[in-house]
Amino acid sequence: MNGLQRLSARLRKPPVRWFRLIRDVTVDLLLVNLCLALAFGLVNSFAGPFAFTTIPVMAILGTSVLTTLLLFWRGMYSIDPRYLGLHDFLNISGVCFALAIPTSYMERIYHVTDRSNGVLLVPVLFALMSAGALTGLRVMRRALAWRPRTKEDEGQVRPRRTLIVGAGDAGETIVRELSRGRHASHQIVGFVDDSMEKQSLRIHGISVLGTVADIPSIAEHYRVDEILIAMPTATGSDIRRVYDSCSKTLARVRTLPGLTNLINGDRLAKHLRDIDIEDLLRREPVSTNMEEISRYLRGEHVLITGGGGSIGSELARQVARMSPASLILVGKGENSIYDIEQELLQTTQLVPITVIADVRDKVSIQRIFDQYRPTVVFHAAAHKHVPLMQKNPAEAIQNNILGTLNTAELSVTYGVRKFILISTDKAVNPSSVMGATKRVCEMVVCGMGQASETQFSAVRFGNVLGSRGSLIPLLKAQIRRGGPVTVTHKDMTRFFMTIPEAVSLVTQAGAIGDSGEIFILDMGEPMKIEELALELIRMHGLVPGDDIEVRYTGVRPGEKMHEELLYAQEDLKPTSHPKIRMVADHPRVDMRVLRRDIDTLVRFCQDKNDDGARQFLMELAWGKYNISILESSVDESTQHYAK
Repeated sequence: MNGLQRLSARLRKPPVRWFRLIRDVTVDLLLVNLCLALAFGLVNSFAGPFAFTTIPVMAILGTSVLTTLLLFWRGMYSIDPRYLGLHDFLNISGVCFALAIPTSYMERIYHVTDRSNGVLLVPVLFALMSAGALTGLRVMRRALAWRPRTKEDEGQVRPRRTLIVGAGDAGETIVRELSRGRHASHQIVGFVDDSMEKQSLRIHGISVLGTVADIPSIAEHYRVDEILIAMPTATGSDIRRVYDSCSKTLARVRTLPGLTNLINGDRLAKHLRDIDIEDLLRREPVSTNMEEISRYLRGEHVLITGGGGSIGSELARQVARMSPASLILVGKGENSIYDIEQELLQTTQLVPITVIADVRDKVSIQRIFDQYRPTVVFHAAAHKHVPLMQKNPAEAIQNNILGTLNTAELSVTYGVRKFILISTDKAVNPSSVMGATKRVCEMVVCGMGQASETQFSAVRFGNVLGSRGSLIPLLKAQIRRGGPVTVTHKDMTRFFMTIPEAVSLVTQAGAIGDSGEIFILDMGEPMKIEELALELIRMHGLVPGDDIEVRYTGVRPGEKMHEELLYAQEDLKPTSHPKIRMVADHPRVDMRVLRRDIDTLVRFCQDKNDDGARQFLMELAWGKYNISILESSVDESTQHYAK
């Protein structure tokens, strides 16, 4: 923001501030001209008497105009006196020494003094005295501004000088909400917005001061303490551009989350939080057909397995808004189930039914089905950590595959209308135990859907940001510890999606599903893990490689350099939602053979034959898919892998 823009912004101030502006300018001009007269007088007093009236009127007018312009240019009339610092005092001194230059020419032209060295003495004395006077005035104002607190002030804190990015509906709402109450916590200094139509507009008396590119200069000029990004519909690239501009300031940066994270009816200010890496990866907001989703969930008895996990708990939040008859949350982690139960009790009118149970235990799960009679099932219970499952194949097989089979079979037995499996991109051409188990889970869903009244479907998507034990929390923990930050490989990529976005599309896919389909979510473009780690380091105010070490550890067993969402032989066809596609014409699954294969896997696990279980699992996930489901017995395979 240049000097003319500052002057223009100042002139747009409401009338109540005009008085302060005129007062401040008048006092400054009186002091500057008094210093000018004193400088001439002191120099002349060495040679004889001096009359103040000998200073030409044009000299006084010229000094006044130049002083006003320079002080406006340096932003001296836009500073809260409570926050004056060394930088401001240096600016004042610079203005005064700049004014001394024409004073020298004034002496040359008008010969006000009788001294031969007046050309040098007058400017020096004037610069020193005017700098002292203007600085002293502001020091006095600062001291008065920081008056002792009275009893009336008890409990009050200094309002934070706040700049709002986005002069739209969200920004206007934030201003109203933050301005409520007798003692507001924020003093809104202005808006910035890239829309040229909004420049110089006023919202609730607050001006649009410039564009995103102007944030650094505006923040310095107005002594901004906090920048609020009020752009809930912005994409990650837009947020990244805003954040890059904000990072050049010393202000704290907070933001509203994306629309999928906002709860209808809540105050927007309640959702303000520090900016995070998820905001920089935010994609175009997902639009879902809420009526279509509500139609198949309203009045239904909805069961969510893995209800305390990252996906399961978000499913619980979104399903609870659809007015189900009951919401049954099943999980084996008591703490996570307790947390989501308490959250729903506080934020919704629904009283969830919470059950601690293991999906591997069919008797326990059957007891739940028998007691609560669910009509819609979201199966999110699964082990997901690739390296851990690679070392513990028996746990992965029993929890992921057997748990899915148990829940799916009971869904058929008890007449569940819809069964939706949460799958993963790691199920495509699996190189890990975890991915292979999820591929077999997809087979179960396809097979069950081809031979039952229950509508089965699976939803396949990539990594979700911020889930427990996932990449982002790990990187943050490493940064907090001071490093090193570990990256497997410079070129490794992954698909990323926020948890609310993924879950909203899962619920939408549930509305679309008929029976036996595999849905694939539009994950956008994959992102390099290295870029994500470096960006996260910079967000913590650190320089990668200098302030914190980045260490490359190499690809771990079971990991792939690049994940895939689709097999080469799979064709996609569109659905009613642009971000959800469906696998067309996948091979039919013979559930009789698949059950026998799963029984074989379970026997390997019971015999503690991890190597046999791991090898047979990969055969089942790879070989059986590529040549369709074999109709023959698996006895020979069992004998081979048991050796």
